[in-house]
Amino acid sequence: MISRLVELETAEAERKRERERQPPAPPKLNPHHQIAYDAAAWAILHNPVMAHATDLQVYEWLHTRPEYHGQLPPTAVAFCRYLRTARRLIDQCGKRERRRKGWKPPETSDQAEQRQDQGNGQQEEGDAA
Repeated sequence: MISRLVELETAEAERKRERERQPPAPPKLNPHHQIAYDAAAWAILHNPVMAHATDLQVYEWLHTRPEYHGQLPPTAVAFCRYLRTARRLIDQCGKRERRRKGWKPPETSDQAEQRQDQGNGQQEEGDAA
């Protein structure tokens, strides 16, 4: 009887060691995380000002849009949490890390006009010289 208990304990210890050797399962992206991520990307695409906005401001802007009526979570806190999780899984980093890596949001039409005006001013200076 004692030998049987020893056998069971050693078998259980081996199974435990085997489970510890296996890598953990990768986290899974749930549909509600994907919806929040896609909605934020859509908001930035259609309103480039949202690229510099907080997640709460993005949620408030999306909440007024008829395209996302009934698809967003009922609270802004949940939306921000879903979006944060989706960024971790899809982009492999959060919003802060992405900024630190040099990610640049799409430029607004005002920024494009300023860049073109600066380029034209430099060409005129070169022509005058």
